[in-house]
Amino acid sequence: MKPWILTLCLLLVMPLVACARGLSWASDGSNIMLSWSHHEGHQIRLYRSTQAFVRNDLKDPTFPIACLGLVEGTAYLDNRVAPGCTYYYAGETDDGWWYQANPAPMAGRALRADVRDAWILIDKLQYCLEVHSHGRMVKRYPVSFGREAHKRKLRQDRASTPEGRYQISGRQPKAQWHKAFDINYPTAVDKARLSLLAPGQDIGGEIQIHGGGIEDNWTWGCIGMRNADIDELFRHPEIGRDTIVWIVGKELNYEDLECDEAAHALDPLTVGQWQREQGLTVTCVQDQATTRRLRKRRQASK
Repeated sequence: MKPWILTLCLLLVMPLVACARGLSWASDGSNIMLSWSHHEGHQIRLYRSTQAFVRNDLKDPTFPIACLGLVEGTAYLDNRVAPGCTYYYAGETDDGWWYQANPAPMAGRALRADVRDAWILIDKLQYCLEVHSHGRMVKRYPVSFGREAHKRKLRQDRASTPEGRYQISGRQPKAQWHKAFDINYPTAVDKARLSLLAPGQDIGGEIQIHGGGIEDNWTWGCIGMRNADIDELFRHPEIGRDTIVWIVGKELNYEDLECDEAAHALDPLTVGQWQREQGLTVTCVQDQATTRRLRKRRQASK
């Protein structure tokens, strides 16, 4: 189906609609379609937050705002929203115009009872945590991070969140911030990266998924959730020790972690040293760029 036909169909079936100053939204209960009628032919950069915001907030790293990207056309489907959350949107055109939409509330929905084989995906750019079960995403939650939300954690800084493949190492039903899942940071990957990029410095630790709220980027590098949301996760004992947690962001995206998981296991320090020799970003995982370079080298040696 052509993109413009899909957009038209979604706009026709989405019953809940609100607009303000040229930027409007429509929802089918699971997704939000944004549309605008002015400035045809101009690109528009879209922003989303779980908090009401103004243009100056885009410069504030402690404000949890996701940049949805620079869009051409007059519509955008946001399919990374969470139930039981109100979203705020704004658009900035390439010729300087600034639009805001009315708040977009999403109806609540409980996490399904059966979440066997669950694993968790945390997206630092989209400000969301997803629970996956039986091979599909079953519920999404809004989250917040530290004041350097988009930076991949290298050392102790009380500001940035790790990126990579992790596991839950413990549950804390009574924690400093309501409830908490402990994450097994630092891993061998994190230690190898520190030894190459910041040798001798403290790597830090105690990274958690915990309660306390999502009003701003306030944590010391942990993943903050609303108390009611982490309460819901704690009602599922199958989410606990050894549950897989992938954290993606600006340096490592989902496809990078897929490549690393599928690759033949190499020592992270060896990978990082080779990446540095090749002029690649030193991630210490076999990401997409590293995998492509290794494949070319193998082909050249045949």
